[in-house]
Amino acid sequence: MARRNATGAPQLVAIDRLPESDGAMCQWLPASAETTLLAALQSAPDLGPGAPQHGDPIPGEREPVRIIRDTYPTYSAVAVDYNRNEVFLQDENLFGIKVFDRMTNTPPSASFSEPKRVIQGLLTKLEFNCGLYVDQNTGDIYSVANDTVDTLVIFPRDAEGNVKPARELSTPHGTFGIAVDEGRQELFLTVQHEQAVVVYHKMAKNDDPILRRLEGPKTLLAD
Repeated sequence: MARRNATGAPQLVAIDRLPESDGAMCQWLPASAETTLLAALQSAPDLGPGAPQHGDPIPGEREPVRIIRDTYPTYSAVAVDYNRNEVFLQDENLFGIKVFDRMTNTPPSASFSEPKRVIQGLLTKLEFNCGLYVDQNTGDIYSVANDTVDTLVIFPRDAEGNVKPARELSTPHGTFGIAVDEGRQELFLTVQHEQAVVVYHKMAKNDDPILRRLEGPKTLLAD
């Protein structure tokens, strides 16, 4: 047997293949979905009496017998519009943005405070939204998506309901955070999976190119 030299780093020493399986397997799906996750959830059918009963044969492609959904928000980011005294909260669970008065104080007898308005719905392209920035001059709302849509969306300050973004920018997969240099009019996005920071012009849209990129082992950027 050949002698293996120590390198101080992990080394592959052997491979054991997994046994072949004749059992049922889940169907493989392509990495790029044809529809957004929100669209798929909204098109889920109502399950009625025709659902498979206990003991019935179960087909390979089948609808769920029942669906459990969490209807409470999960807040992932916050931004404040000081000029209009409003607080913006990213709702990553329900795919939306809730806007509150900055001076709202929820009384002890209430479960929660109602937002002034909500941006939410299929047209908004808000999915797994986790980064938020509000332009203090214009009131424009910048929202970053981390998982499914790979799109930065920008709404006007008074946006409400199921509305299309005023502007969109295609971004690398896995963007996570956002910061803006107003003096240089540059937009900085962190990219989780690539362990990078990408920089765009603040007014970039659609497929506009990245101005520059910060990445590599010397940066010490990590997940």
